[in-house]
Amino acid sequence: MSPTLLIRILAVICVVLALICGGLAVAYGRLVERTHCIETWANYGLSPPAGKCPT
Repeated sequence: MSPTLLIRILAVICVVLALICGGLAVAYGRLVERTHCIETWANYGLSPPAGKCPT
């Protein structure tokens, strides 16, 4: 296996891992936003109306 091929394979692996991390960060941000919205409504003793909190 040539060094150039090995570097390309490692670069592809790094790109895939970066995309996975980016996707997880976006998903976590949406989860936090939704949780905050539901918590805000719960503090007033209400359940959030349909469509008010992100899904």
